Amino acid sequence: MSVKAALLFAGQGAQYPGMGAGLAEASAAAAAVFAAAGPDSREHCLSASAEELARTEVTQPAVLAVDLACARTLEEAGLRPAAVAGFSLGEIGALAFAGVFSDQVAFELIGERARLMEEAARSGTGGLRAVLGATERELRALLEESGLERLELANFNAPTQIVVSGPADDLATFGDYLAGKGLRSVPLRVSGAFHSSFMQAAADGFARVLARQAFAPARIPVIANVTGEPYPAAADQAKALLARQIASPVRWTRSLQNLQATGITRFIEVGPGSVLTGLVRKTLPGAWCRSVQTAEDARGVAEELREEQLV
Repeated sequence: MSVKAALLFAGQGAQYPGMGAGLAEASAAAAAVFAAAGPDSREHCLSASAEELARTEVTQPAVLAVDLACARTLEEAGLRPAAVAGFSLGEIGALAFAGVFSDQVAFELIGERARLMEEAARSGTGGLRAVLGATERELRALLEESGLERLELANFNAPTQIVVSGPADDLATFGDYLAGKGLRSVPLRVSGAFHSSFMQAAADGFARVLARQAFAPARIPVIANVTGEPYPAAADQAKALLARQIASPVRWTRSLQNLQATGITRFIEVGPGSVLTGLVRKTLPGAWCRSVQTAEDARGVAEELREEQLV
């Protein structure tokens, strides 16, 4: 049986100051990505403070640049993944890698997406909170018991790690409520109530942006956040799915499970941080997973896979 690998593109919240350092110098393919991203995004990757990187309009292009630079570095080393998936903004990187549109178009789209999401979040009163240790069924029951009707389940990260989205004051209240039940929750570093109905205006605006853009069929399967299934080949359906993603939950648990069901046995996170690597371990215990954040990481993973005759 052949061994198959999937690339997982990191999302917002994984960013950190100095991410992507050395990639452009070590890889011509990564240098081309940063050129497509533009000097501002590269400067943000290398020099922006944590506070600056918390701004959606700064974060999203910068994370996308590091995601794609890491993926292209691996591709340059000979890796040919069988499928790709991206967490939230990472989905645009996954689609670009799969040939649905160019890297240049990916940065144009992420700029519009970030602008629209920032506008939708401009009140500054929305956010996300990760709840640890509760299943979806348990968390829905806790939400109902709390009476906090404005909160929504946003990201299904792992079987017992689910993110709640909504107004900041309700999230804080819910955090206290959960603590009283013996459950831990953590506020996330984002500026709005993402992946919920609070982002519908941004989703509608992004749909109009996507309507003007040409989409090609993906050359390898791209798993959609909204469904956990591969993107459809039809361009109009793919555009609708990518727009819906902004105001819909991220079905990451289902995405990983479905990748594994298709025979994927190697999961490689590309981009800043190792959040997705941790989620693979929580969702698919014992699965082979690696994080590629630097050129050195890429070389190490490529060598490891070369020994398995994957590259």
